[in-house]
Amino acid sequence: MEEHFWLKEKGLYANEATRDWQLKDYRGQNDNMHAYEVTKDEIYLERAKSVAKVMTESSKELNYQIWEHYYSDCTPDFEYNKNVRTNSLRPWGIQTGYQTEWAKLLLILDRHDPQP
Repeated sequence: MEEHFWLKEKGLYANEATRDWQLKDYRGQNDNMHAYEVTKDEIYLERAKSVAKVMTESSKELNYQIWEHYYSDCTPDFEYNKNVRTNSLRPWGIQTGYQTEWAKLLLILDRHDPQP
């Protein structure tokens, strides 16, 4: 994950790559917070804190809501799947369940590292 997906300059992970490790353009934030819980590796706790900071800071522009879909430069893609109503894994728009999931993930992060 560190070698192929970590975007140090953005403080986030990329989601997908081709077989030869070329990063795909789509960026979503759903995957970014789970590595520490699975591995217990401290590097992923630090990464989760970075992701949480980047996402909560960027949420200020969206009335403190987290957007799921991003361009490869990590700016929000407000058009992603806008006219596609059949993709339940990557639906368009602000999703209530997604906001709830982020709240849960932030609470879990605080449980693992209660530092501000």
